[in-house]
Amino acid sequence: MNLTIIVLAFLFSWAGVTAYRRFALSRLIVDVPNARSSHHVATPRGAGVIFVLVTVVGWTASAVEAPMHWSYLWPLITSLLAVAIVGFLDDLVGLRPVVRFIVQFSAVCMALFFFPALPEIRFFEWSMSIAP
Repeated sequence: MNLTIIVLAFLFSWAGVTAYRRFALSRLIVDVPNARSSHHVATPRGAGVIFVLVTVVGWTASAVEAPMHWSYLWPLITSLLAVAIVGFLDDLVGLRPVVRFIVQFSAVCMALFFFPALPEIRFFEWSMSIAP
């Protein structure tokens, strides 16, 4: 994995969350604390979408840089986007738990079913093979 991609992912995440926070506060897309909340002031909701976008772009950049077959990537990206969309909708309008569960369970099943084989995971000089 290229250190440049990691640094860019950090910078884009930081800039994206900062911009989204301003947007969410200006549009009152906030979570108002209640008795069960872990926070005491209104907190912006939905910024996780920034991390999803940065992750998809990072995975795609990594696949372009390193010879990775796209059949490894599309089930992961599709599953991630399905879970992210449901999470974002839940942040905005609130979804029933059963709806979130069905989408999340289906996304995991799809990723595992369509994933042809688990490749070796590399992080700088460290690597781990998951495949048998």
